[in-house]
Amino acid sequence: MSELVDGLVHWSIATITSDQPDQAELAERLRVNKLLLTIISDDAYAIESDPLVRQACDRDEGRIAALKKIASELMACQEGDLRIIKGSRYALRYGSRLRYQADLDMLACTEAAFIAAGRALRQRGFVQRSGHALFLAGRAFASAIFYEPDENGLPWVGGLFVELHLHGFPISPLSYLDMTNNEFDALPPVVQDITTLLAEFAYRDGRTKKFLLRDVFDTVLLFSELSRNDFGLLLSAVESNQLWSCVGLLKIFIEGLTDLNVPPLLTELMQHVNAPVPAEEYSLFENQAWPFLAARGLTREGYERLHESYSRLTDASWRKHFSEFEIGIEYARGVPIAINFRDDGDYHDLLSGCNFLAGPKSERQIINKRIDA
Repeated sequence: MSELVDGLVHWSIATITSDQPDQAELAERLRVNKLLLTIISDDAYAIESDPLVRQACDRDEGRIAALKKIASELMACQEGDLRIIKGSRYALRYGSRLRYQADLDMLACTEAAFIAAGRALRQRGFVQRSGHALFLAGRAFASAIFYEPDENGLPWVGGLFVELHLHGFPISPLSYLDMTNNEFDALPPVVQDITTLLAEFAYRDGRTKKFLLRDVFDTVLLFSELSRNDFGLLLSAVESNQLWSCVGLLKIFIEGLTDLNVPPLLTELMQHVNAPVPAEEYSLFENQAWPFLAARGLTREGYERLHESYSRLTDASWRKHFSEFEIGIEYARGVPIAINFRDDGDYHDLLSGCNFLAGPKSERQIINKRIDA
């Protein structure tokens, strides 16, 4: 695997130096593509001697160490109900090199672990930036992003970010990759990681993901580890989670690169008859959420009503459309609801441990009133 990483390093350098940039521009391009920390140790590129570059790498190394410490502390308190996902797991394939990480993604296998982890982050001074919950196929899913604030309470360049996910990772606002069911748990780790990687290609902060050269490293390293026997399991996971539109987006990205040694099984996946070429107006809702929910029995009429309810709940006039009781019904039907963690009480489930919110981000209001014992 180390030889493969070395090959990717040389390929990426050749890719971004075709116009012969100076050392400062090279360092900037590596930074933008989140590869500076991975390549800084290569003396051949002579960029480590720049004090600003070295300072940036020291900061990034410090962030990785701090994120690992937080992960260890959180997992130690949850007895297996909290685990690391996404980038932190991909980093294991980088060998002796470091993979840039701006945040930490953690999966809670129970509502109690999700609430406890959120409470622990708040106790460490983290601030919740966003969050939402979704009730899908009889299971509650939720995600929340926390950041380490500066002296003004705002995110900052060297600060830490932690994403908590309950039961799965959001593919779109209306669909989740269920990562704690028996089917997913039974998959080999590399198939789990590739499935998660593909799901992330569809979703990032509500927009189609912007591909970076670091994503090439992750994709090639994971697919190079995939065996022929496990390829069939990956196809089944892609099909059951309706990730073919994600494969289509990945295909466009990979085919736009030159001189990349693409793993044979990645080529085979991209050439699969079900892998589409998404239109320019790619929609997370039409290209991913609708096929996902249709495969689970939702009619087109039901889907459009779901989408409409989701839009109304994020509108400033949401009170004209829903009573508190009706919002509860909409949540039970699968409409995503914004959430934040409660600061009071010792709660262990989603409905009591979080406030449910409605309205635009700038003026969201609590919609679930409770009488606490």
